[in-house]
Amino acid sequence: MKMSLTVDDKKAKKMIEGVIKGIKDPTPALKQIEKYQFKQIDEAFKTAGKNIAGTWKKLSPNYLKSKIRSGFLTPILVRTGDMRKSNVRKKLNRKGLEIKNKKDYFKDHQVGGKLPRRQVYGHSKVMIKRALTIFQDYLIKLAKNG
Repeated sequence: MKMSLTVDDKKAKKMIEGVIKGIKDPTPALKQIEKYQFKQIDEAFKTAGKNIAGTWKKLSPNYLKSKIRSGFLTPILVRTGDMRKSNVRKKLNRKGLEIKNKKDYFKDHQVGGKLPRRQVYGHSKVMIKRALTIFQDYLIKLAKNG
């Protein structure tokens, strides 16, 4: 039994050029990843960080009482909503994506210190896998379209 493989040089070259273009300028894929990251940040506020690095430490009993007395029955880290709304793109270009929070006290929650650590930014295995899938799909699309 004989087998043969024929490769269309022009089509193969076009596919390879499409992938090279995508590697040189991954901005479209990074925009999709950015959209996903912002959804995950929002989800962290809804799930008390479960999707990022594990569930946040519970509020202290005294703070919880104070929060209830003042009428803020919202989830952890959501009182006025300012910090949640202050996540913005700092940079998005072919070299990468950077997101920041404009609130001064955000860092204290992100890394711990003056305030309890309640991480909002991070990368779980699921998040990394999704970002890689987005980038892989982007390169496959470019290869198919040349």
